[in-house]
Amino acid sequence: MSLVMFLEESKRISERENPSSGQDIAQGRAEFWDDFFLLKCLTSHFEKSHKDDLALLKPSLNRLLMQCLHTAKVEKHRIRVANAIQTMDVLIAGVYRCKGASDADFIASDLLVTEQQAKEFMQEYTSLCSDMFREDRPERLRDLILNSVRTFATSSPMFWQNPFAVGLMDEKIFDLLRLTLVNAHLRYHHGMAACELLGLLIQFAQHESFQVDESLMERFCLIDDDLLLNGVSSTISLALSEFNLRFRQQHDPSVGFFSSVSSFFGSIFVGDMASNVSLRPCDSLLMCMYTITKDGAHFSTILSYSNAHCAADSRGFDTLSRTGSLRDEKLLRAFSTDSMIGFSVIQNHSTPGRAVPADDARDSDRQTISSMEGGTAALSTDRNRSLVSSARMSHGSGDLIDQTVLSVPLNGFSGDNVPTHEETDEVAMLTTLEPRNLLADLLEYCSIVMQDVKTPESLNSCHLCFIIVLCITQNPLACSILHDPHITFNVWIHQQRTRRRKSPPNACSSFSSRPIAIAILSLIVEFVRGHLMKRLPHRLYGLSLSICRNLLCYQIKHKIRLNFDWKQLWSALLNLLQFVRNLDDSYAPVIVGLGLIQKVLELFNLCILQGDAFLQSAGVYDDLYYELIRMHQLFQNLHEYALLHSTSADPELKAVALKVVLQMGNIRSIVNHFKAKIDAFSTANSLTSLTEMQVLEVVRENYDSLTLRVHEDLDVPETYLEEEDHILFETLVETVLKQMRKDCMETSLEMQSYLHELSAIY
Repeated sequence: MSLVMFLEESKRISERENPSSGQDIAQGRAEFWDDFFLLKCLTSHFEKSHKDDLALLKPSLNRLLMQCLHTAKVEKHRIRVANAIQTMDVLIAGVYRCKGASDADFIASDLLVTEQQAKEFMQEYTSLCSDMFREDRPERLRDLILNSVRTFATSSPMFWQNPFAVGLMDEKIFDLLRLTLVNAHLRYHHGMAACELLGLLIQFAQHESFQVDESLMERFCLIDDDLLLNGVSSTISLALSEFNLRFRQQHDPSVGFFSSVSSFFGSIFVGDMASNVSLRPCDSLLMCMYTITKDGAHFSTILSYSNAHCAADSRGFDTLSRTGSLRDEKLLRAFSTDSMIGFSVIQNHSTPGRAVPADDARDSDRQTISSMEGGTAALSTDRNRSLVSSARMSHGSGDLIDQTVLSVPLNGFSGDNVPTHEETDEVAMLTTLEPRNLLADLLEYCSIVMQDVKTPESLNSCHLCFIIVLCITQNPLACSILHDPHITFNVWIHQQRTRRRKSPPNACSSFSSRPIAIAILSLIVEFVRGHLMKRLPHRLYGLSLSICRNLLCYQIKHKIRLNFDWKQLWSALLNLLQFVRNLDDSYAPVIVGLGLIQKVLELFNLCILQGDAFLQSAGVYDDLYYELIRMHQLFQNLHEYALLHSTSADPELKAVALKVVLQMGNIRSIVNHFKAKIDAFSTANSLTSLTEMQVLEVVRENYDSLTLRVHEDLDVPETYLEEEDHILFETLVETVLKQMRKDCMETSLEMQSYLHELSAIY
């Protein structure tokens, strides 16, 4: 109630006298602010106030904001410090929520600080944030100050014009986030929140309207800081792992009959969105990973790290979630990262870059918080649990989820006890854990979010995942890891079964000793097959085809022959060509459809001209020619379609159509050459139709007389251009801002409840 009391008193003073007269609201009482910051603030007051009423209180609001900052910096009583920080957050967020705040000519921040004061205020504020993490402070206060930083960053709906976000682009804030992610003890408590905030600030730093010092930009782009890369990658890996595990639990095919019936009727009455409320896309974390893969020079090294789930000592682990954020500490212990470079499990102390044993971390947590808790049980306010308590993806009610597993043999868990009846849910989750790494988690996550790209949230998340994978495949060192047969991880590729799709005989298939590149190709095949719809996600298809091309270019260059079923890829590409050709032009511009056709034809030309460099055997190469001959009518239709638009008055459309005609040349040569040979073979042997083996025999005997055209730059990998997706990233930032703003409010309310209970004890 402290804020309401202050504003009401300020209003009475302003009604009696000139509001700018400078009368002290404390009225000379030295103990006024001591008593004031023992009271909690009412967060909903600003939503009821109009901007004109608040404008009359501008001097008082400015005084209160400055006093909050001063109290937080110098006060020793921790409840007063906490209330001061929360009051400051309410002021910052509240002025953007008042009535009339959306008016174009209204600058909400002017109600609190002038333009001259803002810079000095933010310098003092960033110093406060830095001190909170560098000094010996309770983790509750660190929770609170990190939530405050997120409030400052997300307070304004106009992120790019937020003066408080501009002030956060400071060395001190970056050092704070770096310390949090590098230090295992701090990462244990605050890793998720720090990584989310880092991803948001990176997008702000890279925006064209904001000029950042070059050295600071390099630090924010995570170019050459290996320790920070380790911390960020392990944080993201845990977030994706938790998301994937929750998804597997919700779509476990082994559930009983009655559970299936209840889930079916539940989805009818509640809706599919409600059935997945424990899941939410990890966009803020993936924006951080995108920066690493796009600009980082050493990011490829983290792709080979193994996030072992069980440390040598089962009681020791380096986890990123806070105790209580998941339902059982066994799950936290399962996510250790002791095998990562720069981190190791130690028993008695904590240093930056080293892991903290579970017991030590909990003991340290209790010791640092005890002065605030007074021996009471702590209420978890860590936003890490948002990873397991949110979902923004919907799935078709008539669809079932199947899973294909690309994996290596697993070892059992050490130190697990026999589960009791109450531990059934936790044990069910633990049985799904296996050695993972960041890329394996990303690929599984991608296979989940692409299940339904009809919703904007899922579509944007899938876009971001494909962009990250494309950035990985354009890096030669990263590609060497993807194709290394000695680097294998369990990769789950979730398949969507529809009424038109037969289910495989086994729900899960296990393969061992397979490079991760095979999992990526399987993911691409799954996407191309499963998203042929009227409103075709053309951009997603373009990204997936670019990923496939980059992998093929690397395999051609290094003569790598993967044990992959290439017929699946060719079949999926042919189906895509057929669908795009038959798609009504009203659903997408012709130039977009021709662009997709061009990308598919380039892949076929790669296989035709360079297939001997990466296909397993001559028989696979023969199968390619058989598929091209079999679909000769499709290619004839595509050629006529491209010729039709090659005379267009639109120069861009004409250029794309001519490229399609050019890429069609070799395929038409193959079809015409072998079709004549097949007809001659049929006539000579008096056959009306030929079997597949007979056609393949004709193909093998007539390669020498075939003439093909070599295309230049066909085997050059594609480079991702961010300019093509600037709207996507702005949309992602808006989505992350809205969700983070909501999370900050929930955290603030929970912390208020906790402080209220604590003040009653004292």
